[in-house]
Amino acid sequence: MPSVLLLHAWWGRTPPMLELGQRFADAGFQVEVPDLYGDGRTTTTVEEAERFSDALEVDSLVARAEQARQLLSEPVAVVGFSLGVMGALQLLVRDPTVRAAVLYYGTGPLPANAATQAAVLGHYAQHDPFEPLTEVRQFEQRLKDAGARPEFHSYEGTQHWFAEHDRPEYDAGASDLAWTRTLAFLGRELR
Repeated sequence: MPSVLLLHAWWGRTPPMLELGQRFADAGFQVEVPDLYGDGRTTTTVEEAERFSDALEVDSLVARAEQARQLLSEPVAVVGFSLGVMGALQLLVRDPTVRAAVLYYGTGPLPANAATQAAVLGHYAQHDPFEPLTEVRQFEQRLKDAGARPEFHSYEGTQHWFAEHDRPEYDAGASDLAWTRTLAFLGRELR
């Protein structure tokens, strides 16, 4: 059975993220949704989420993601939302059993000498102060330089968090399109 490792945004392992995990399960995937903070913290405010993520050590985040990855059967894809993209990128270049990644409005540095042949689907907002499209394009090129096969989409009129139904930035049309593209991508890459 193909598997999805779902890595949450800086809000924590919230009910909407668990609901998304159930959607993946209903679509036929084995799913793990680890708590990247490790202590059950969640929030709905940007200020508190920023404090949570600022205090988070990258090594701890990656270790929790890797631990959850071990519970999944192959083939595996990692799906990261914002903060979770950091863990997704690390697993993508560290773990050859991770065949694909889906990134929601997040970018990040790649480790030095990163190399991967994985497919990467990216969903990005048109109006995003955290991830401007110019930086997204540079990130896409870094992935190509590392050997990845990126396929990025920008969603017109959207903002960061457009695919999270509990956020004011939620855009139902863009979210539905991103979901459809994600399922098609995972079906293709994990067969």
